[in-house]
Amino acid sequence: MRVVIYESWQNFKNSDKKYRYVFMGLGLVYLGNIVTAMITQAMGVTESTVNQQMVETIIRSVPIYGFFMVVLQAPIVEEITYRGIYFRQIYGKHKILAYIVTGVIFGLLHIIPDFLQV
Repeated sequence: MRVVIYESWQNFKNSDKKYRYVFMGLGLVYLGNIVTAMITQAMGVTESTVNQQMVETIIRSVPIYGFFMVVLQAPIVEEITYRGIYFRQIYGKHKILAYIVTGVIFGLLHIIPDFLQV
């Protein structure tokens, strides 16, 4: 795991286009949030996901621990897992599929509890 983090940092540091890609990514995330909000509103979805409800409960009950979990630990673990492990394994075999598979798995794992309750 240490190797994955080190290599990722070195690649980021050595990239000439890093800032442009970072801002493009932030713009795409913002645009994606707008589109997602429009779709969920059009579908009449008003409730938050089980995942979101759990996050809110943790933050309300134990604010410092919740902050640590939600803002620091979860994103770091997710990045290492999805980009550091899964993405790299698939990327060597098929580049486009790596983006699709890791994105779908990441998204599904955040909404699966909603489907399991049905």
